[in-house]
Amino acid sequence: MSTHILTDEERERFGWQIMMTGFGEDSQVKLKQSSALVSRVGGLGSPVALYLAMAGIGKLVIAHGGVPEMGHMNRWIMSPYEGVGKVSPVDSVIDHIRKLNPTIELVGVKESVTEENVQELVSQADIIMDCPPYFEERHLLNREAIRQQKPMVEAAVCGAEGYVTVIVPGETPCMSCLGFHSKDWELPFPVIGAVPGVIGSMAAMEAVKMLTGYGEPLKNRLVMYNGETASYQTIKLKRRANCPVCDQALVFQ
Repeated sequence: MSTHILTDEERERFGWQIMMTGFGEDSQVKLKQSSALVSRVGGLGSPVALYLAMAGIGKLVIAHGGVPEMGHMNRWIMSPYEGVGKVSPVDSVIDHIRKLNPTIELVGVKESVTEENVQELVSQADIIMDCPPYFEERHLLNREAIRQQKPMVEAAVCGAEGYVTVIVPGETPCMSCLGFHSKDWELPFPVIGAVPGVIGSMAAMEAVKMLTGYGEPLKNRLVMYNGETASYQTIKLKRRANCPVCDQALVFQ
């Protein structure tokens, strides 16, 4: 199937977003030609993968090791109850997405991001969706995205709060600049299941914007969401020259 044009079925399926002012068929074709790596498809990565697939992205690379635990079931929206302790979330997500968008190319990797596989994983995608719960994985993805000059949507949740920003090598602060790392971080951590849904949907929207040129991506801006108060805060970010990864760092304006 050609990626340079839309089929009649695709025009009908994605018609409601094609009619968006500033989006149109050209943006839909760009999505069809694009690919994303979703690192982990738990509470946060599941809605990211779901909405990218529903939007019509051409290829998803899904990387996640292990199997779901009972404590994941308040937020892992595509892992069935009967699969707890048994079924890889990669298999569950791929099975679910194929029923929603049978034309998408799906690459499943039943491993989480490591030093050994990060280069290959990042090389397969146009954009990186950073969704793991561990800072070590996030910083591995950040360093490799900078090295390969790939944009990355950085999103995270904890409790009733979450944030989203877009990292573009050479244009924005990187993950290391933001200073989001902690040797004391460990699982489990508190989280209300709907919060990853909110943040995951926002992250997917940022990827759509980055891949198509639609709208204004969250470059040099970070949006904080507080589910307890139903409030948002936008923080402006600025590069500076002392980051050990990209020679940038964060200052508040």
